[in-house]
Amino acid sequence: MFQVLLLIVVMILAFPLIYVVSLFTERKRIGKAEERFFADREPLTDAQYTAAITNPLHNDFHFGARRAMATLCGTTPDMIHPSDSMRTLLDLQFDSGYIQDFVFFTEQETSTQIDLRRLPDTETTTFGDFVERLAEGNRIPAA
Repeated sequence: MFQVLLLIVVMILAFPLIYVVSLFTERKRIGKAEERFFADREPLTDAQYTAAITNPLHNDFHFGARRAMATLCGTTPDMIHPSDSMRTLLDLQFDSGYIQDFVFFTEQETSTQIDLRRLPDTETTTFGDFVERLAEGNRIPAA
């Protein structure tokens, strides 16, 4: 009985320590990701962004998605470039980001619904291509 109680006490005391260590290591990981991301990075104006995307007809959707990603990454929209890899952008977020968070923020910014079953691959896709694929066929008009 004593061993069970001791185990419970150790677990109760260990949890806050594990939590603090996890927060510290996650903040350190994000700091390194931000350092790599922002090194020598120049802001990209809306006009430059528009010139770099494949279909300017989807500008409003792209700009909404860009604002959503900037919010999640804790930066300004002009620091999000269409050539950024989705993985790099997700790595700037706590716990390496969740694509569902990006989708929900994009839906709010663009007043649309996105079909989560048809999302492009986040590991190999650039931000511009990912957003373009969302704009082309995964949107459902918001009710």
